[in-house]
Amino acid sequence: FRTLVYMINSWITCDSTPKQYVTKAPRNANIGVNNKTLARGTMSDPRKKYWQVRLKEVKKTLEENNFDVYIADNSSDVNDIVLKEIIPALKPQTVSWGGSITFTDVGLYDNLKDSREMKVLDTFDKKLSDTDKLEIRRQALLTDLFITGTNALTDTGKLVNLDMIGNRVAALTFGPKNVIVLISRNKVIADVD
Repeated sequence: FRTLVYMINSWITCDSTPKQYVTKAPRNANIGVNNKTLARGTMSDPRKKYWQVRLKEVKKTLEENNFDVYIADNSSDVNDIVLKEIIPALKPQTVSWGGSITFTDVGLYDNLKDSREMKVLDTFDKKLSDTDKLEIRRQALLTDLFITGTNALTDTGKLVNLDMIGNRVAALTFGPKNVIVLISRNKVIADVD
C-alpha cells in the first residue's frame, strides 16, 4: 500500500472565475530573507518564495511519515507527473477516484475517464443510478489506484478529511493498492485548531 501526495504550488479554481485567496505569511515565517530585503523590494515575489519554502517543509514532514511527495507548479505538471511517470511505473489494471474538485480542475478526470489502458470505475458518471454509483464506490476500494483530495493538510503532516459517503476516507486508510492525494496549496493549514 502506497500513498502518493501531490502538492500543487498554485491556486485551483472551481470555475472560470479565479478565487480570491489572500495568503499572508505569519510574522515569524522563515522564508529565507529578512524583512529589510522584502521592504526594499529586491525579492520579486515573496509569496512564491513563502510557498516554496512552506511546501518544501511540509513535503519533508510527509516523507518522514513514509509518503511519496511531489510538488507541481501547475495543472500541466500534475498531469505530466501522474500520467507520464506514476501510472506507467505503477502499471495499475484498475483506477477510480473519490470526490475531489482538485482532481477535476487539474484535468485528470478528463484524461483518465475514457482510458483504454486500465479498467476505469467512474464514480462521477451521471448516467448511473444512485444505487449503481454506491456499488461502484464500493468496488473502487479494491482498485489498484485510487485518486482523491483532502480537506486540509497541516504543517505537521496530518490529513484532515470530512466525507459525506465515507469512500474517500475508507480508501485513504484501507483498500486500494495505491492512493494519490491531490492537495492544492490553499488546503495547507498550520494545525487543526
